[in-house]
Amino acid sequence: MRDPDCEKWLEAAGVEISELESYNSWMEVPRSEAEEANADIVPTTWVFRRKRQPDGTIKRWKARFCVRGDLMRGITDTFAPVVAFSTVRIFLIFSLILGWFTCSIDFSNAFIQAHRTKPIYMHLPRGFTAKRPGFILKLIRSLYGAKDAPKLWTKHLFKALRELNFKQSKFDPCLWYKDDIFIVIFVDDCGICSKTEAIADAFIKSMEEKGFKLTKEDSFAEFLGIQYENHSNGDVHLTQKGLIKRS
Repeated sequence: MRDPDCEKWLEAAGVEISELESYNSWMEVPRSEAEEANADIVPTTWVFRRKRQPDGTIKRWKARFCVRGDLMRGITDTFAPVVAFSTVRIFLIFSLILGWFTCSIDFSNAFIQAHRTKPIYMHLPRGFTAKRPGFILKLIRSLYGAKDAPKLWTKHLFKALRELNFKQSKFDPCLWYKDDIFIVIFVDDCGICSKTEAIADAFIKSMEEKGFKLTKEDSFAEFLGIQYENHSNGDVHLTQKGLIKRS
């Protein structure tokens, strides 16, 4: 809060809490409930980040409310796959050969979109107070920082893709395809390659109808911070100048 951009961080924190509450992510419960269940009350923390365009310019100020997963006990099944970059390169080559449309989508607060199978009791975020004194939060959705959050989100997303009749690649679990559309997945970023833009839009609409909150980016250049440039001679230039400038 001593940062020159403190007002932007405060605004971002308010937006984060409002969005999490819109999902009914938790319930305020008396501390005694956790004590009677012999459950840990896990600390929480804030993570602040300036999200940037591929060229390094600031896109927005982001505040992420996280549970301290490093202090959670009893959770061992945590693995969640991400797409291999070799798959992304093949994906792009395929789109160029066929001349198909490409874009990317970003799932908003992805982890919180998945429900938890076992609730977590946790402290309130710094800067916010409970509506009733002595109350804590009982988390009923997944949340960033939880050890099993990536796995729960991946399971939730993959289930939706199967219901939409997508098939999973045998060579990369984060490459999915159906008819005239392919998608690659890196946590909450999704790259789309489809025969037409209308097919991509239909997929996005079907995901929204399933309750997913997402944003369609203008081009594939938003995927993993990659600048994706087509040249007149048919070459494609991939750069990550923004990451280089910040290193």
